[in-house]
Amino acid sequence: AIRRISGDGDAIFPSAKAVANIHFQGDEQIHTVSGSISLPTTQHRSTPEGYDEVGISLPTDQYPSKEWRQIGDLDGRNVVIQLGFKRMSRGRVPAGCIFVRGYNLSQAFF
Repeated sequence: AIRRISGDGDAIFPSAKAVANIHFQGDEQIHTVSGSISLPTTQHRSTPEGYDEVGISLPTDQYPSKEWRQIGDLDGRNVVIQLGFKRMSRGRVPAGCIFVRGYNLSQAFF
């Protein structure tokens, strides 16, 4: 589910995987898992251990405004899911991590 209360939404880990479970009428189900979504990122090592760092500048030459990923394929009986990611206004690095998170999920189609 895509859920947004306000603001940019959750920052996505750059090498996250996407998982989709599609349930059709009756008992038919399709389970699809992507490899790494490989969103653009950079390393940021100044975050003190145990603290999040927010407000990190995201250069437009390294962080395009939109990124699209596809999971699934049309071979056989499968579902194709398109995921759209939008560059956030500022990046963040969660505590204990060194990779900047600069995107959130903005659209999903299947």
